Amino acid sequence: MGVVEVTEWSVFSGSADEWDHQLGSLPQANVYQAHGWGEHRREFGWMPLRLIAHRDARPVAMAQANVRSYAGVVGVVWIPGGPVGDLSVCDDSLRHTIRRSPTARLMALRINPDRPLTTVDAETLRTAGWTKCSRTLLRRSTMHYRLDASPDDRLTLLSRNWRHNLRRGEKRELNVDHWEAPVAAEIARVYDAMHEYKRLDRLSDNTTTEWVASIIRSYGDDCIVVRCLDTDGQLLAVRGALIFGNRAWDTFAAATPAGRKNYASYVAFWKLTELCAARGVTLYDMGGIDPIANRGVYDFKQGTGAESVTLLGEWEHSRPRLLGSLVARRVSRR
Repeated sequence: MGVVEVTEWSVFSGSADEWDHQLGSLPQANVYQAHGWGEHRREFGWMPLRLIAHRDARPVAMAQANVRSYAGVVGVVWIPGGPVGDLSVCDDSLRHTIRRSPTARLMALRINPDRPLTTVDAETLRTAGWTKCSRTLLRRSTMHYRLDASPDDRLTLLSRNWRHNLRRGEKRELNVDHWEAPVAAEIARVYDAMHEYKRLDRLSDNTTTEWVASIIRSYGDDCIVVRCLDTDGQLLAVRGALIFGNRAWDTFAAATPAGRKNYASYVAFWKLTELCAARGVTLYDMGGIDPIANRGVYDFKQGTGAESVTLLGEWEHSRPRLLGSLVARRVSRR
């Protein structure tokens, strides 16, 4: 008779570097499960709960949950980008470990593994007791942009219009550089100018000075920001990404009306991808896409030659099940 391998979940108690190191050893590790994201969300009222599953003293799965308790009765647990690793062990053993930690009688759990949709993974989650969310909070698809090719090769993948706009921007007298000490208030002002131009209300809290400052503070050198200035030193556009391992995630993207006229977004994105490639990034996640509600952003991303990817999406397990709707109302965007 063969030896039965036992998987045990426990609360992680190591350092930030130890968490990120072990996370990076697992497939589908991502920036939203990195230690920095938990600390960032802590600043906005969410308590990070970091869990790890070992099999024969070897980590096989990890989950960094954002936890919030309401009146000590209802607990909301949100795991963006996770769990990471072997999804088959993300069953009752994981849920029981989570429920032992927050001080709440009722619990609403929602997960969002950052990986492409496959029939195998979907069936694994169903078997493990998770239900596909009918009302989602985040993107259902994204675009992956490859950076493991040379700049010349990447130029050939650009659409004709995208390449033309990049050349237009490069011919302007613009100063595009790595913003090594980004100022959150200035980035937020670019967002405000963009929203005013598009006649949009602030889309979410993730464009406020406080949110931007927290991201910069939590990720340090792994937050790469590019700025585009005119000859008078006025900020026209910003583009930023968070790096974890050999992947990067689009994080800041805004341009003023003057920046739009000067194609600043194109030169800023191109510069950012060069910086990411120099850091060893091979895959750039360009974020959610919506060709109907936000056609302009979709065309910009598609024009780079990036590949559309349908994601595994959000899954829930709540007791009672009606609590699932609470998550959809209470959980903030990534």
